[in-house]
Amino acid sequence: MAMDNLDPNNEDVSRGNRNEPLAIAEYEVLRGCIVEPAAWIEHRSIFGAGATPDAFVNHDGLAQVKSPRPLKMTNLMRAGVIPAEYVDQLDWELAVTGRQWNDLILYNPELPNGKHIWIRRHYRNDERIAHLESEVEKFMAEVEACFDELCKIEFLPEAA
Repeated sequence: MAMDNLDPNNEDVSRGNRNEPLAIAEYEVLRGCIVEPAAWIEHRSIFGAGATPDAFVNHDGLAQVKSPRPLKMTNLMRAGVIPAEYVDQLDWELAVTGRQWNDLILYNPELPNGKHIWIRRHYRNDERIAHLESEVEKFMAEVEACFDELCKIEFLPEAA
C-alpha cells in the first residue's frame, strides 16, 4: 500500500470512511444478521501485532468493507473472485481473531441499485495463517532490533 493512501484527506480513504456504515447496514439486511463493531485486537502470541476488522459477524465471522472506485469495482465483480490484494488482510484478521471466515464487502453507491454491493466469503486457511504469522514474527523481530539499535545511539554529545 502506498503511504499516500493512508492520508485521511485522500479521496479513496474518505470515500471508504463515508461508505463503510452504509455498507455494514446493507450487509446486515442482506445477511439477516447484526454485526458488532471491532477495534484494535492484539495477536494472542505476537507482541505488538494485531488487526482491526471492520466488524464481528455472529460467533465465528468477520466483515471487511472496501469501497473501490466504480470502474475498479465493476472489474473486480466481473472477475468473480476475491482480489489477491485483499487476501493477506482477510487472512491476517482471521489469524488475530481466531474466527473462521471473513466476508469481503465491496460497496459503491455510485453504481446502480443491486450492483453497488458485492459480498464474498473468505474461509480460514490455517496453513496460510501459519505462514503469515511466521512472516510477522520476522518483521516484528526486525522492528525490535531496529529499536534496540536506535536506543544505543547517542543523540546529544556529552557535555565537556
